[in-house]
Amino acid sequence: PDSVTDLNMYTFSGCVSLESIELPDGITSIGIHMFSNCISLMSINIPDSVTSILPAAFSGCTNLTSIEIPYGVTSIGSNSFNNCENLESVKIPNSITSIGTRAFYNCLKLENIEIPNGVTLIDICTFQNCKNLETIIIPASVTEIKESAFIGCGGLSDVYYYGTAEEWANITVSESQNQYLLNATIHYNYTPVILQYIDGVWCSTTLDGT
Repeated sequence: PDSVTDLNMYTFSGCVSLESIELPDGITSIGIHMFSNCISLMSINIPDSVTSILPAAFSGCTNLTSIEIPYGVTSIGSNSFNNCENLESVKIPNSITSIGTRAFYNCLKLENIEIPNGVTLIDICTFQNCKNLETIIIPASVTEIKESAFIGCGGLSDVYYYGTAEEWANITVSESQNQYLLNATIHYNYTPVILQYIDGVWCSTTLDGT
């Protein structure tokens, strides 16, 4: 019911026959391991009241194909979507400011992703073994990319960067196990499409207002 505002960690963990679920309005976080190893889960509605996705919330949800994170969520915890092998689409709003280690580890079908403006760190092993990741959009707010952030991302070919070549050069990028990122083509001065959640509808615009 909508009166529920908090669910304990591991609430649905290991519910192997659970295919879909709609969480109540009012819940403020997706708890630690809340849906881990729900191997049949294909879809979930995350209410607008949620502000954080805690560590390993969806770890091992091997049949989850897409996730839309609502505006208002500020953090994605470590291992949140690791081993979501069939995850193809992730919509991350600009309210996100931190993404934890190994958050998208082994998301084998993920082909592209946009890091929202406001994130400053791409952490250790964040996209490890995303073998089919081809493109990534990185905002100028990023100041550091840690070791092994893109280890195993053999398909990575294009990086679209909000800032200039000079700004890219000032990012602290670990050379340890990030060769696929370092060998990708960097497209500078990318103009991103900004997603805004207005009256229950996602609307898009660019930074120049078009």
